[in-house]
Amino acid sequence: MTTRTRVTTAVPAELLLPDAGRMPVRSTWHYDCGDPFAVHVDFDVEPGVSEHWTFARDLLAEGLDVPAGYGDVLIEPEAGHQHVLLILRGVDGSTALLRAGCAGLEEFLRRSFAGVPAGCEQYRADLDDWIRAALEGDGPDGDGLEGDGLDSGGQRPSGHR
Repeated sequence: MTTRTRVTTAVPAELLLPDAGRMPVRSTWHYDCGDPFAVHVDFDVEPGVSEHWTFARDLLAEGLDVPAGYGDVLIEPEAGHQHVLLILRGVDGSTALLRAGCAGLEEFLRRSFAGVPAGCEQYRADLDDWIRAALEGDGPDGDGLEGDGLDSGGQRPSGHR
């Protein structure tokens, strides 16, 4: 019997405000071997108000040592490596700057890598069922590939572009 690796850690954080103020934020970090390349984090600004983010576990690990990431998530250690800055960019163009202690995040990563070491991640999609359905012709056009618009011979029926 195998055990499923799940790690959850609460790490105190601060939302850094434009006026140089700081707001305490609870961050809860999650790792699940069912999604082995990702970490998930919920930032709770106030009761009932939570922001959920998902990004690569390797990005978090790298960002604890050197600036890492681009696009929506950037992570970089502060001088002295006691804290890390997380820069999160929303789809609406908004940006949040958060600061969290490295010790809690390092412990979180240590536990996740103890359960699923780097390089040993395996995505656990049910490929056997997917292949079986494709071979048995379970798709709507009888070829096992749902919604592809091709007949069982791989051709588009006449009248379709």
